[in-house]
Amino acid sequence: MLMANNRTIGAQFRPGLSREFVERKLSATKGDPASVAELYTWHDGVNPIERQVDGVVEISYDGLGYIPNAEFHHLSFESACGHFATWNEASKHRWELREGNGRYFPFLWDGSSRYFLLDLRARGTREVIFFDSDNDESPYRFAYNNLAAFIEDVMRAFKDSSCIEVLS
Repeated sequence: MLMANNRTIGAQFRPGLSREFVERKLSATKGDPASVAELYTWHDGVNPIERQVDGVVEISYDGLGYIPNAEFHHLSFESACGHFATWNEASKHRWELREGNGRYFPFLWDGSSRYFLLDLRARGTREVIFFDSDNDESPYRFAYNNLAAFIEDVMRAFKDSSCIEVLS
């Protein structure tokens, strides 16, 4: 359904990673990396689209969104790990981020201030959290009980040409 509704994205998918690689890289976290491994064995995010414009290479994620009517792209595992590390460091200095320290792993990003995160401590429920850094009081918001519920809502939104519930 995703590739049927967004033909550009299929050519930009990165090959999936091994479960062992993902779990080993996240072994130092205090959570369960199973949901992250499940996601990244499917695809390791997307490559940006590169275009030559007046001799300069432009890199863009435009049109590579996973969510209808919203531009959230799937971070590569390496990039997601970088965001995760930066997040953990920032949470030491910003009280409103502390809830996510070592807990919420980013997998979709809008390129600005919003993310979808997987809760590494959800223990079987694989909670999906929505994060909006423009919300100073409570940037974290519960979004879906698990990754499957999130994907079901994305597929529904594609079918209905609407937006997913958490962004409505």
